Amino acid sequence: MASTKTTYTTKHPETGGTVTAEKGGKPIQWFTWIDLGKGLVHIGYSAQADYAKAVKAPRSTNPYGLRYEATPAQPVEEGEPAEVEQTAPTAPAARRSGEVTIPGALADHLAHTNLATGSDDHDPTSKATREALDAGRRGRGRTLIIKPQSIDVLNVISEYAESLLTADDATRAERTAAQKWVELAGHARKQAAAEGDTLLSLTTGHAIRAARLDRSRKT
Repeated sequence: MASTKTTYTTKHPETGGTVTAEKGGKPIQWFTWIDLGKGLVHIGYSAQADYAKAVKAPRSTNPYGLRYEATPAQPVEEGEPAEVEQTAPTAPAARRSGEVTIPGALADHLAHTNLATGSDDHDPTSKATREALDAGRRGRGRTLIIKPQSIDVLNVISEYAESLLTADDATRAERTAAQKWVELAGHARKQAAAEGDTLLSLTTGHAIRAARLDRSRKT
């Protein structure tokens, strides 16, 4: 038997815009938010009655945020119209040509690896990947939408994703995101080939640098 879903609304803690999400199972009390350097973005939900406990919830899945927030979840009564500015995982927004979406947990991981510091910029592929990440925009569910200028950019991100799949300290969310990326990247490569995309390789061969897979976080 399908579970009944409830629609909840809240206000974005910075913009004040209305945010809605449809959730099944146990009733939620809070929407939770994290700031990874580009403002507060939606990260999850909390059923805790106490605000202080709800704010701590995001730290259990991503302890590297600059700040955390929780906003009250208000159930929408049946028949009551709800404004939609959804940040919870739903049908993805239409992408522009050549864009690829990095799942949220993987995007968060990449933001805290040595790749993001620019220390590997002497390698053209690493530099192109960093620039693609820096130019990306956040989407729903903490995703990061990028427009890679090279197939090698997809390969670099795939190397990180594959390292998460075998890392003992990777979270379940990171592994799920990594697996999803591997599938998305494979589809993107096939689509580029089918459409005669002009994404070119920046390097010959495919050397994997140990630094690229370094899971160390930025200080």
